[in-house]
Amino acid sequence: MKLTLKYAAVIFAFASSAASATVLNSRVNVDDSFVAYISTSDTVAGTAFSSGNQWDLTAVGSTVLTAGQDYYLHIMATDLGAMAGLLGEFWLDETAHVFANGAQNLLTNPVDWQGNNTGFDGSYVELGDYGFNGSDPWYYRDGVSTDAKWIWSGHNEWNDIAFFSTKITATTATPVEVPEPASLALFGLGLLGVAGAKRCRNKHTNA
Repeated sequence: MKLTLKYAAVIFAFASSAASATVLNSRVNVDDSFVAYISTSDTVAGTAFSSGNQWDLTAVGSTVLTAGQDYYLHIMATDLGAMAGLLGEFWLDETAHVFANGAQNLLTNPVDWQGNNTGFDGSYVELGDYGFNGSDPWYYRDGVSTDAKWIWSGHNEWNDIAFFSTKITATTATPVEVPEPASLALFGLGLLGVAGAKRCRNKHTNA
């Protein structure tokens, strides 16, 4: 019985490690197109995980973050003319990371985001604030909080390309290795086999 409990504790530890991985989710509208990246560097775009090229359709995306690792959420947005804007809502499904506002939810706003018109190079300019979700000329975009704001780097009628960044900070001290689900399942089957063999041995001993 003690042996079985020991193996159960090991499996629980593996499961806890798996659960510590954080999923970053996003809903974004950009007038007119965008690519969202997750990166471990403030100056490197990183890996793309979401994109869209129709401003009136909310693009949905998600990516996995490793516990103990800080990240930067980068967005490159492009406008084809007239007024430009970025609108978005982002959330984390675990407390192993927090956004720049110290929470698991983040909306587009001119405070928690930084941006420029040249690239992810760490040299930022003031972001323009063009009103909450529901403001003219975009009106309400379904799926994004009405507290999210339309923002842009520089003036949104003069700059057709904008780069946005915000930091995601790990709340744990060191990275946690996350086992693959298949490996965890095999480990569980092994535990069942050990427990079954132990019961069988005890049965023959008591016979």
